[in-house]
Amino acid sequence: MMKKTGVLIALLSALALLAGCGSDTEQENPPSAANDADIEFATQMIPHHEQAVEMAKLAPSRAQSAKVEALAAKVEKAQDPEIETMTGWLKEWGAPAPSQGMDHSGMDHGGTAMPGMMTDADMGKLKRATGAASTGCG
Repeated sequence: MMKKTGVLIALLSALALLAGCGSDTEQENPPSAANDADIEFATQMIPHHEQAVEMAKLAPSRAQSAKVEALAAKVEKAQDPEIETMTGWLKEWGAPAPSQGMDHSGMDHGGTAMPGMMTDADMGKLKRATGAASTGCG
């Protein structure tokens, strides 16, 4: 029970954090040249945003709160254009974009896993959760 509640809290925390990552007006053109830090930033943020979208898509069938559903819709709306923008940057810079659906939770980022990322196993548990277990209630 506590583990399921923890997964829900992690989901909601990630959604809240990622909702503030950008806005529709921040879609700017990248510089014509990029350094390693630019490429690393875009490469790391794409899977982070993809996972946020994946979690947000679960909310309409699971959320008991209209506020959570509304936040999830905002997350999805904000993250998709940012994914497209960063993927375009990487293409322009001649760098490969990360593969969608790949488990990036254990990626080495200075000796630590990427903050805010759930493992494939945790995402699987979240997707399979039903009823009160999917919301942490009960």
